[in-house]
Amino acid sequence: GLTARYYRGTKLVLETTEPPIYFEPFGWEPHAEKLAPHYKAEWSGFVQPPVSDRFQFRSLLGANEQLAVWIDGKIVHAAGLSKSVNEEVSLIAGHRHRIRIEYINPDGRAELKLLWSSRIVDPVKVPKEVLYPEP
Repeated sequence: GLTARYYRGTKLVLETTEPPIYFEPFGWEPHAEKLAPHYKAEWSGFVQPPVSDRFQFRSLLGANEQLAVWIDGKIVHAAGLSKSVNEEVSLIAGHRHRIRIEYINPDGRAELKLLWSSRIVDPVKVPKEVLYPEP
């Protein structure tokens, strides 16, 4: 998983290691006992892809949610913002690329689904096994 930090305003409420939220319609709300809306989540660390290819991130969000994804310091995906970004990024198998994800949830019930795909990999949830927290 990645290093995860949850904020209400500028106050850090929770720090843990986990993969990014992936909303399951009949699942439990992650961290519901500690987080109330409006909150921001930041995940950071490294992604080590299983194959060398050009990857693309996609997301499904709730009505007011916002998401941005950076790889090696470059924004490659943004949704729910005034400007959307959807860039392909070349990733090298066996190499740990820096990843940062920011997610804003104003309503409380997380609806985020973050997927990645390439010419070889079908669109899937980013596997926990390829994600590494900050050292």
